[in-house]
Amino acid sequence: MGRFRNYLLEERYSYCIWALCQIQNFSSPSQHLHTVANTATGVFCSIFPFLARYSAPTQSNKPTLYKLFIRSIITYAVTVWSSTCSSIYLILQAIQSKCLRVIGNYPRRTPTSHLHKSLNMEPIPVLIHRLADKFFARCPFTPQTP
Repeated sequence: MGRFRNYLLEERYSYCIWALCQIQNFSSPSQHLHTVANTATGVFCSIFPFLARYSAPTQSNKPTLYKLFIRSIITYAVTVWSSTCSSIYLILQAIQSKCLRVIGNYPRRTPTSHLHKSLNMEPIPVLIHRLADKFFARCPFTPQTP
């Protein structure tokens, strides 16, 4: 995790992060992430029949379903909590790994690196920090904090 940029430590982005927290009504990023994990798991259970081995969607359409329904939940408000502790990423990565195993019909002990390469998906920490970098690259600099 050390190679990723921590935007919370940079004063020029503090107002932007503060404003996002006010808009999203976040009391705690950690609490939000546990809610996200529970919601993503529930959605995964709901769309499981479409991702399973003998389902109607083709193998190329199953990752699209994952990206539409589950990954969009995981990456919601990523800019606010992208700099939190790395243990949160493990929870979200476990959810993604379960989904990719079902989509690709892989056994339980398949390494996550193989899942990501074969299904052309980014690991959760890389994805989250890429999205945060993209957002903060467009964020205006503010010299003062409220």
